[in-house]
Amino acid sequence: MRNIVIYVAGAYALSVLGCLLVAWGHDVGGLVFVVSAILMALSLRAFGGDGWKTAGFRPTFAGHAFDYALALLVFPALVALSLVLGAALGTLTLFDGFVALYLPAILAMLPITMLYAVFEEFGWRGYLEPQLEILGVPDLKRHLLVGLIWTIWHISYLMTFGNVADIPLYLFMPIYLIETLAMAVWYGVSRKRTNSVWPAVIAHGCANAIMWPLVMTADLVIIHNGLWISPRPDATLSMCLLIAVAAFVWRRR
Repeated sequence: MRNIVIYVAGAYALSVLGCLLVAWGHDVGGLVFVVSAILMALSLRAFGGDGWKTAGFRPTFAGHAFDYALALLVFPALVALSLVLGAALGTLTLFDGFVALYLPAILAMLPITMLYAVFEEFGWRGYLEPQLEILGVPDLKRHLLVGLIWTIWHISYLMTFGNVADIPLYLFMPIYLIETLAMAVWYGVSRKRTNSVWPAVIAHGCANAIMWPLVMTADLVIIHNGLWISPRPDATLSMCLLIAVAAFVWRRR
């Protein structure tokens, strides 16, 4: 319990410090933010007495094809469905040459987002999940608790870099919380089933690689009503689909 408190407090402190450095004009603050979770995890495993036995660093493909397939396919399917439905219903407009611009943007983003996913998931799913399990926290309660802590960790980022969605913050935050809790259940179940952090890394990295270009590139898509259908975070359709994935994974566990 002591080390868990140190981990959460340290990750929060580093995330706030990193975002403050960015606000003060120091780009290194972005790096401090993204490494905060893994830095605390590695420090406590190396120097805090937790060791490496429960880290889940090793990929475990044998017998777990379903978990890895889900990690690879959920977010591409979610974004594709949002784009097709949104275009059909008029809630978004795709620019000419969308595919020609979008696919190279995903490939360019993928190495970066996978690295960032390693930084996050080796902390949340690689450290916090198994440490809470050692304390005897029941599975669903543990996954949701990690999801809540994970959401709060993002608040300093949102306050520094602004709203990344197309809806007001008071609508964005509840949807974002529910989505993060749903992903935490999905990732947490996969972490326990495979005894590996890599399904969560793959899903997290794919999600960011697919969604970041839509947030950062202005000439890909225009969102007319982001509350209901949007390939960017976070729309009602995406939230409902992630809840369905989490429920399916939880029942299948």
